[in-house]
Amino acid sequence: MKLSIREGVSIDAINTSKSFFAMRAVLVSLLLFLPVNAVICLTQFERKTSISTLDLWIESCIILQVSAILAMVQRLQYNARAYFQLSLAFSLLLISMLTDLMDELTELNDLYALFAENITFISALVLLLTGFYTWQTHYDLLVKTLEEESTIDPLTKTFNRRYMDSLIESYLTHPPRGTCDMSLMVIDLDNFKRVNDTYGHHIGDIVLQVTAEVINEQTGENDKLARMGGEEFEVVMFNTDEENAVALAESIGKRLSETTIPPVGKVTASIGIATYRNDETLVELRQRADSAMYRAKALGKNRVEIADDRPNFNEPITPFDPNKDDFS
Repeated sequence: MKLSIREGVSIDAINTSKSFFAMRAVLVSLLLFLPVNAVICLTQFERKTSISTLDLWIESCIILQVSAILAMVQRLQYNARAYFQLSLAFSLLLISMLTDLMDELTELNDLYALFAENITFISALVLLLTGFYTWQTHYDLLVKTLEEESTIDPLTKTFNRRYMDSLIESYLTHPPRGTCDMSLMVIDLDNFKRVNDTYGHHIGDIVLQVTAEVINEQTGENDKLARMGGEEFEVVMFNTDEENAVALAESIGKRLSETTIPPVGKVTASIGIATYRNDETLVELRQRADSAMYRAKALGKNRVEIADDRPNFNEPITPFDPNKDDFS
């Protein structure tokens, strides 16, 4: 089943969830009544006694519950397959219970009627299981799609800023025991605005996708890549000290500058590195890495710079003259 992330997936998931929990509550009570009714019917059949008031009350409750569930199934019309299977299942179940009730009220006890009731009931159960499996599969797919929508950048298929923030915050809140260095790499493509202005945003999107592929090829299992917006990427590197972080950054920069992307040609990136310091916040860590990246741009671009000290929040990250310098 092909789903569109942007077209009503959230509403679809909410409706599925609401109808699922509402129907499950009724089904639990239904499953409690069915065994009790079956035992009563079996006892009466063996003893050949007439229908009891308790049996009538239980079957009436079951019929009302099945009718309520059948009404709830209407919410599943967006999933045609599950809707058909569950509608047919509960309709057959309702017919079976009504037939059984009428048979007992008239006290016919006809074997053919009993056989037809059982066949209808068994068919309903099979369809019920099949329908719920289809429904659950659809629901799981919706949940997976929503999770991807909240953590994955749709263009580059890397993580997004929300995921990166939560990942680093989790590390800062619950750091691992012992010594575990963490470094943050900020990567900003050089002159990317010129690419969009010259070749159009479609080619710019291709450049971003290729950039993400190049970075992913160089990173390891302990590294997480995210697109932070525009032409800026971040790589958080766990178990990585400053020296190894710089080595990885230089490898990424070199590999990127050697990659030809038609019709643009070769692109470069300015990279800033900051290694986590004790009691440092995410804002401080990221601003130090940003400062190093802007310094790399100021020093000629296509290079790696290391954050030297904590930023001064009372001053701009990197003062520059917009009339003289181009930090894009």
